[in-house]
Amino acid sequence: MSDTSTAPAEPARARADLSSTAPAGHHWQEIDALRERHRYFWNEEAQGYWVLTRYEDIREAFQTPEVFSNHSIVATNPDPAYRFLPSFTDPPIHMKYRQPMNAWFSPGSVRKLEPRLRELARAEVEAIAGEGRADYMATFADRFPVSGFLASMGLPMDDADLFVSIAHRMSGASGGEPDAVERMTAAWGELAAYWTDMLADRRAHPLDPEVDFLTMMSQAKLGDEPMPDIDVVDIMVTLTLGSLDTLKSQLGWQMWHLGRNGDDRA
Repeated sequence: MSDTSTAPAEPARARADLSSTAPAGHHWQEIDALRERHRYFWNEEAQGYWVLTRYEDIREAFQTPEVFSNHSIVATNPDPAYRFLPSFTDPPIHMKYRQPMNAWFSPGSVRKLEPRLRELARAEVEAIAGEGRADYMATFADRFPVSGFLASMGLPMDDADLFVSIAHRMSGASGGEPDAVERMTAAWGELAAYWTDMLADRRAHPLDPEVDFLTMMSQAKLGDEPMPDIDVVDIMVTLTLGSLDTLKSQLGWQMWHLGRNGDDRA
């Protein structure tokens, strides 16, 4: 009697290195092609990791933290030596970290900030308009995220140059090159020290928590207890990186799109 049972199919395997330098749009095309071919696949890049490509599967993964943890949000670095809060946490503590910040970043709060952000954006444009041309990424995209971030935190513009420098040194380490990682690590320590000193000052000399984000966080609770200083500092580092390097990248992609799609410039 022959055995008619069939072994389960081997899962799809592919190699997608999304940290490599490539022409603009190449990685998006690569991801699109993989998504069309596979509901999920094992990416052989780095140590290897699973990739889900369907909305329903991704939503289920997000809703199953006991299996799919947020301990790391960089697939090629599953056991990071650093910590992004609240990004690296799972329910229920994730929302406890988010709760003090939710109102600050609500749509209504952002709308109140819009006039100031427009003012800052115009100032950055005016600073380079007289030249007739500019390297967008080295001018506006460098400066505006910093000024917008400082304004949203209720901080003066005095330290803008420091934040631009830190953003430069913390960029480009996703590929794992030793020199880039060393620069990023040093800048990370400098940024954490900045927020540690600033937090100590806010505890000693609090400002209005309605307009100064760090004063508000210095008074925040984690559950029923005061939020530890180390957690506040980690949150500030996370917000800094998300507001500077990530926004700069997004501004670059927006300008790239507008340069290729004239109708959208109207």
